[in-house]
Amino acid sequence: AMVDFSSPLIVDTQAARLAGTSLIASTGNKELITINLPIMHDLPPLTKGMLVGVTYRTEIFKATLDSVNITASMGNDGLDVNQQIQLIRHLE
Repeated sequence: AMVDFSSPLIVDTQAARLAGTSLIASTGNKELITINLPIMHDLPPLTKGMLVGVTYRTEIFKATLDSVNITASMGNDGLDVNQQIQLIRHLE
């Protein structure tokens, strides 16, 4: 069920995200998904709170981006920059 929430005391984006995370945490079944992706010109770093579209095998769904971890390593082919993202998929 959709929950509407508002508070005149929440005027900062970070506070709104925390309130939203708390509300989402108490609703329905969820699945945590971790995906490793390169960072490229046409795939910049993703940001927390984004809605991410995922195609996995024959399934297409959307999930909320919960965290991003960016790593860089130097190899024979040059610099590799990758992002590991954790998504929250709502199953209901």
